[in-house]
Amino acid sequence: MAGSLPNTATVSATNVSGSVSAMATITFGTTSACPTTTACLAAPINEAIASGVSFAIFGLANSNLQLSSGPLAITGALGIGANGQFHLSGGSTQPGPLYADGTAHVQIDGGSSISGGVITQSMAAAQTAAINLSATDAALPPTQTFSQITNPMTITGNGGLNVIDVTGTFQLSGGNFVISGGPSDTFIFNLQSGMQLSGNTNIVLSGVSPIQVLFNFPGTSGQLQTSGNSDTAGIFLAPLLPQTQINGGVHNSEFIAGGNFSFQSNPQVTAPVCTH
Repeated sequence: MAGSLPNTATVSATNVSGSVSAMATITFGTTSACPTTTACLAAPINEAIASGVSFAIFGLANSNLQLSSGPLAITGALGIGANGQFHLSGGSTQPGPLYADGTAHVQIDGGSSISGGVITQSMAAAQTAAINLSATDAALPPTQTFSQITNPMTITGNGGLNVIDVTGTFQLSGGNFVISGGPSDTFIFNLQSGMQLSGNTNIVLSGVSPIQVLFNFPGTSGQLQTSGNSDTAGIFLAPLLPQTQINGGVHNSEFIAGGNFSFQSNPQVTAPVCTH
């Protein structure tokens, strides 16, 4: 619904002869249009797997997804694509479920389990959706461009679509990277050389939810790596990166990646509630 609703109404009363006997104008408080709701930026991928399911981790086709190191805590669905390798070890129990392509190799050992079970189905549509989404977002004209990001900073939204291109290094050690906006903002970061977070670096969202923020890694250069109890929030899409490594930290995030893809040192990953 667009625009504002009228804030006045004219009410008339008629007598038995049909003529108007009284008329009054009633003024209401200004009523805004129905609030804008923001669709989850990962919805095209997630909905290609299962409708209404929020995903925490999805290893794309041919990826090597390793989940290990003791009390790993993942809240949300898991996925592994065609010809992928999925290995859960370390004695943890994950709620899942795990959606696995029929050609994927699934190994669960070391006392680990997935209470939601393994659902076998084709992941081809989700693979295509991930590749297409990354390419489409990479082609968007930027609203801001940085040659590199190496210091804590705040990115403030413009009230709509924010496309931030980082052409070089994104490497932070300590401090907060703050993304500030409102319910109508979406943020797409196109990162050409990966991302490295260490030393208690935190991605902090102010006024926006993780489903409104997408970090897109459209190329093959660099890696996505977190360490040193660094925390994240948002959706991370890295279909072509050779390596994604999440070490420790608390993550209100969804990770979608190919290549070597690992979670170690007891990270806590909570899937954003992703609707469409």
